[in-house]
Amino acid sequence: MVISWLGFRWCSDNSLLLIGVIAGGFTVSRALKSFVLVEMLRSSTPQAFPVRETLAFLVRVSACALLMAGAAWLAVRYAPAGLGGAGHGRMLDLLRLGGGAAAAAIVGLAATWLLRIREPYEMVHWALAKLRQRRAGNAKGA
Repeated sequence: MVISWLGFRWCSDNSLLLIGVIAGGFTVSRALKSFVLVEMLRSSTPQAFPVRETLAFLVRVSACALLMAGAAWLAVRYAPAGLGGAGHGRMLDLLRLGGGAAAAAIVGLAATWLLRIREPYEMVHWALAKLRQRRAGNAKGA
């Protein structure tokens, strides 16, 4: 909340930057929450998170996040030059945000594959399996 408040105080005249600061603050808070959770679980069950494997995973995920952030920043930063005056005002902001999100998603998919981060793919497969089960249950009941 402090990061969001500071962003509002310092960046209130630039709405696009303000959104980025608030999103960054949210991301930092989620990362800290995850870190605290891992530490609590490690203290109660030491075998749950082996130190070396956990650190290696965190380094890979951090590298992926940095690559995604860099791609989004580059897309937002250099989008006006690539658009050649295609938009103005809010429309340009929306185009820049969309380009940044697309760049981050593409780099994120490539980075998770190259860095062998399987968890996002496992989560998608798990969600699709749950969806199939739910549809099969609804089809039987109909």
